[in-house]
Amino acid sequence: MNTDPDLVGRTITESVVGAKGRAIGKPGLIINQRKAKTIANLPPHKIKVKPFASTNPDDIVYLAADDEEQYSICQANSVLDDKNQFVADRVEVRHGEKFAMEPPENVTYMDISPIQ
Repeated sequence: MNTDPDLVGRTITESVVGAKGRAIGKPGLIINQRKAKTIANLPPHKIKVKPFASTNPDDIVYLAADDEEQYSICQANSVLDDKNQFVADRVEVRHGEKFAMEPPENVTYMDISPIQ
């Protein structure tokens, strides 16, 4: 949401428009403290940002091997920046027994440990 304090440092992936239709942020903009305050004053709505890996322990989901087959899961060693956003345009994922390179937007989960 546009009031999330963790919005600072995130990269916008689609335009953010103010109440009068004026562009507040364009894709690729890294949100600074000032821009975050401007966005927070907008009516509540979701701001689309670059995909990232959560560090919140409450977001950890343990999946049985059978359940994993339904999801695109990226490798635990995928490169992240200081805001845990994916650095690469494509990351290695597994979907069932198949491996591929996919955009981070297609990732459902990320492994926690490279040794499993």
